[in-house]
Amino acid sequence: DHYFPISDSFIQFHAVVSICVVILLIAFAITVFRKLKIISFALFIYFIPLVPTSSVLLTNPGSLNTMIAEHRLYLSAIGFSISIVIIILYISKLLANYLNYKSYIIQCSLIIPVLIFYSVTTVRRNYDWGSDLTLWTNAVKHSPKSPGAHNNLGMAYNDEGDVEKAVSEYKEAITLNPGFYWAYNNLGQSLEKTGNLDEAIKTYEVSLNIRPNRALTHNNLGVVYFKKGIFSKAIEQYTTAIGLDSRYYIAYANLGDAYYAAGQLDEAIKAYSKIATFKIQKSLG
Repeated sequence: DHYFPISDSFIQFHAVVSICVVILLIAFAITVFRKLKIISFALFIYFIPLVPTSSVLLTNPGSLNTMIAEHRLYLSAIGFSISIVIIILYISKLLANYLNYKSYIIQCSLIIPVLIFYSVTTVRRNYDWGSDLTLWTNAVKHSPKSPGAHNNLGMAYNDEGDVEKAVSEYKEAITLNPGFYWAYNNLGQSLEKTGNLDEAIKTYEVSLNIRPNRALTHNNLGVVYFKKGIFSKAIEQYTTAIGLDSRYYIAYANLGDAYYAAGQLDEAIKAYSKIATFKIQKSLG
């Protein structure tokens, strides 16, 4: 989850530089198309796959979940790789003429270090992907200003049972992005685990103020109210969660528990019956 500063104007310096570089490369690809088709092909095959997910062209780049992502470069990497080969061939030709060596010797001496570099990088990256904890620890190391990386590292710590570190990472994510409703939700869950129920309620409420239509957060808030014995508010939150997601069977189960604890047995039976209905429908396909 890379941190990338968002430009809110086309006249910002880094935005102007980026636009100029892109325009120059596209203009170069068009200009040399007849004489150097392979170079034009490499440049176009780099840019064209990026267009459908361009955060510049999309009116709502948030719909892609992240502003930038490595997987969007998979096809474009073909153009990048071709460009690297072209550069190596061009440099080897110049050096072969200058040093009076055979070109294949120069090519090997240039290609081998590149292969070693990418091989070592791949092995190290595979280690990073060994677990969620190693992956997001590395992400935070390289992108310390990324709220998403800190949030995901918190989730990894939570899965490992280290709730204290999870809370610290969620708070850092919120500091970097005060509107990060998902980090508030995760922080609420960790606070609930540590028994800080009042703080958990406040945290869930902040999350819902930012994003009120999250069924999961309403359900989580209901769980805290249930633990505090405030069954009426728990029922209210579970009911809201079900209103937002009519097939949220966990919320139905929790609602049944809340009704049962409140002594409303008929309502509890209705809630539990909904779960049985969902399971029957699922078994019938």
